[in-house]
Amino acid sequence: MAEDTAYSRGLRQLKDNLRVKISLLILIMLVLMAIFAPYISPQDPDEMNLGASLEPPSSEHWLGTDRMGRDMLSRIIYGTRVSLLVGVIAVGISGTLGLILGTLAGYYGGIIDGIIMRLVDILLAFPSILLAISLVAVLGPSLVNVMFAIGIVNWVSYARLIRGELLSLKEKEFISAVRAMGASTPRIIIKHMLPNAIAPIIVMATLGMAGAIITESSLSFLGIGVQPPTPSWGQMLSEGREIIRQAWWVSTFPGVAIMIVVLAFNLLGDSLRDALDPNLVE
Repeated sequence: MAEDTAYSRGLRQLKDNLRVKISLLILIMLVLMAIFAPYISPQDPDEMNLGASLEPPSSEHWLGTDRMGRDMLSRIIYGTRVSLLVGVIAVGISGTLGLILGTLAGYYGGIIDGIIMRLVDILLAFPSILLAISLVAVLGPSLVNVMFAIGIVNWVSYARLIRGELLSLKEKEFISAVRAMGASTPRIIIKHMLPNAIAPIIVMATLGMAGAIITESSLSFLGIGVQPPTPSWGQMLSEGREIIRQAWWVSTFPGVAIMIVVLAFNLLGDSLRDALDPNLVE
């Protein structure tokens, strides 16, 4: 009951948290921007006009144009779709896979736990970005493969977290009571254990979206992520790096877009952690 009170108090604080309001406002605006991109974009993001190549920000092109004369504002708006899609799908893959394997390891223990945790240790021995690069290199550069690679690489963190939560919950008296009443294993896990362990997973997923967006931008910057002509903020950064002195806007505005969306997810994740972790709630 004390724990429920702590969570309730944390959620009330969450409603009054300025960081939450700011981050949610930013994310809602980005989601609306992605949904209504065809209606709010001033121009076709793929329409080339070599006569307007590298024009600085003006009343006609608010954020300037790139080397091909494409409108930067339109491409950044459409790039929002790519970034948010990668964040949601990649975290969905890694969260689902990590939840399943972490649950098996935490609840059953023994040889199952040993095998899964040794696999986790092996994957954690390599930098995640290098694993993602390797997977995309094998599968081929595309939006779908980027989402899949990021999801596969990042499941280990979710598995370790959910395993630790279930190891703790397995020893609780209410779980022993439910087991003594004859409840089946799936019912114990799904109805009684996972609901009590889901809060840290939500926090990790929120922060994981920021990481997935950065990873996608990094892969696209290196040329092995989202391929042209699909607008990607990382790809636009790469296109502007060689001409940053003469056309600063080509790389600056996509970089600002990445910073804003990652900051919003991080602010939201930090606030959720403070609210949902009973040990941090005063």
